[in-house]
Amino acid sequence: MNIVYIIPKITHGGGMSNILTEVTTIQKLGIKTDPLVISLESGVSTELLKSAVAIGLKTLITPSKNVLKKILLKADLLVVHYWNCPSLYEFYILLTNEKIESRICVNLKVNGCTLPQVVPEWIYKTADAFIYSNPLTPTDSLQHTSLKLNIPSLVKLPDLINPINTYTKKEFKLFHAGTLNTFKLHPQFIEMHSNLSNKKYSFSFWGAGADDTFLTQIKEFPWISYYGFSSNLSESIQSHHLLCNPQTLLSYGSFDKIMLECQWIGKPVITLKNSYISTHIKHNINGIVAYDEYEYKLQLTNLIEDPKQYKNLVESTLSYSHANYSLYKIVMQTYDLYKSTIQQEKKIIDEICVPKNPIKAVLDGMGKWKNYIVNNETNNLNKEELYYALYCEGGLVHYLNQYPTNNELKIIISILMDQLNLLTALRNKN
Repeated sequence: MNIVYIIPKITHGGGMSNILTEVTTIQKLGIKTDPLVISLESGVSTELLKSAVAIGLKTLITPSKNVLKKILLKADLLVVHYWNCPSLYEFYILLTNEKIESRICVNLKVNGCTLPQVVPEWIYKTADAFIYSNPLTPTDSLQHTSLKLNIPSLVKLPDLINPINTYTKKEFKLFHAGTLNTFKLHPQFIEMHSNLSNKKYSFSFWGAGADDTFLTQIKEFPWISYYGFSSNLSESIQSHHLLCNPQTLLSYGSFDKIMLECQWIGKPVITLKNSYISTHIKHNINGIVAYDEYEYKLQLTNLIEDPKQYKNLVESTLSYSHANYSLYKIVMQTYDLYKSTIQQEKKIIDEICVPKNPIKAVLDGMGKWKNYIVNNETNNLNKEELYYALYCEGGLVHYLNQYPTNNELKIIISILMDQLNLLTALRNKN
């Protein structure tokens, strides 16, 4: 089976880690495939590239149009790791304009429900198969012939080393790992972990993407430590107790693989109910799901002050994660979907399906918020929604960087920026 994986770029936050785990596991299962990864953008993690070389996974970065066409025409299956961005939009334009016959399996690593990462109707319509990680992701717009599979992301899990690290009276060690930008990390993150208990506790951060404001802020708290990105997280967190992962309401995360990595070695997680990743947490079984910020702090305090409650949660987390996650089973389900998909005839995407103007492509990613933007009703958007629409990956500014002469983009951005500035001024005044 000639599988061509299409990803925007080879970075830790994209689909490459998932592909590496998938290909490695397929090899271990003794299944013969001919995989190739095509990166549409030039951003490259040398660590991930070395991992690809080590397992014999071919990669091609920003190939020419002619080279790309030849590869696509020969492929049995295109596996597109989709999220809304200009490079993937251009890829679909190429498929359409060049009338390339293909079979497409969309592998979705966002929840597909929050702006600007709502999955457009035309993506659903062009998918012969659809893999998604969050059960809340809409699938009603798929064609009736499309196959679909709801599975967790593929995670290269650590060896089980000293998994039980129960709380002692000395110090309770909270930690967070993952992307530290404003589009995922809760805006009151520091406040939510301050003044929890008279018992001694500390907080450690691992991750990338933190802005200068955040890094300056945490320096004010001697109980907080920031260590940057960790290439061996399971080792870094061995002496820690609890993963704190309250994400923003609009975070586009679908399945947080870091949560599973931590749970696998007996580190429970606490989340907020309003984030999509909370759908993967069973309360008091493999973590804690807090209803709101107040309950979040209360639950944290209880765990810090009650070693027995924490120990029970650790043991339950460890047992549940090992009983309910089987990498080999998930990869076999994926491969079976691939086999079923290539039984279908290749097709050419209808040229009226994919938007011709990038302004429509980016607005399609706004979902239910699109009408407010199109109809100039930006007063119906709150500050966070405006900020996401403008600056989040796949947002208006991201598209303008790719299409700097598009006047429609410039006009809409100007209108939204004016409204955002107004709301910011009003908030500061109050």
